[in-house]
Amino acid sequence: MSVLNTPMFPIFNSASIPVIGTAKPANQTDWLPASFQGGEVDLIHRTITNASTVISHAALPTAHVHNKLLAWHDSLMADVDALVNVAVFQRKYINYQATYNAFLLGALSEEEFEEESDAHMVEEKQFPPEVLAPVLKRLERLLPFDLNQRELGEYLEADQKSIQQALEYLSHQPMLESEDKLHKLISFENLQKPE
Repeated sequence: MSVLNTPMFPIFNSASIPVIGTAKPANQTDWLPASFQGGEVDLIHRTITNASTVISHAALPTAHVHNKLLAWHDSLMADVDALVNVAVFQRKYINYQATYNAFLLGALSEEEFEEESDAHMVEEKQFPPEVLAPVLKRLERLLPFDLNQRELGEYLEADQKSIQQALEYLSHQPMLESEDKLHKLISFENLQKPE
């Protein structure tokens, strides 16, 4: 059953779809890329029209579009993972603050506080700026608020020198290569270019 004949699109059937015009090339395969000659053809077609003429037409290999959409999906999932990690970090930070406040108010002894706070301690590590910069850029793009340098260090379990170097690295990089690839990835014009 065609998607156009489902209840969502009850008005469409093969007889009701208007045909603006057709043209048959002299050789039926002239319009196919050389890689498809004599082989299986699986293309997605996009046609832009106004009421009377075809403005443009593009035929893209389905596998190429599929790969681009998977890459876009992977990028979006990385964004979701980053947001989940920020939420987990914020939750840990709030729990630590609650423990500290309980200690200050006398609800916890010093030993209980030390025991509770040990669970929140992380070992800071050194990272090269090229490793931290894409993460910082992603956080900057996704979050509606800024994390200060101390929070970034705690979130990434990185020492302050690594965070500072990554921030300096970012100030000299107008757009990271990975972010530039994402912007290019989702444009239709880029989908037309074979990899």
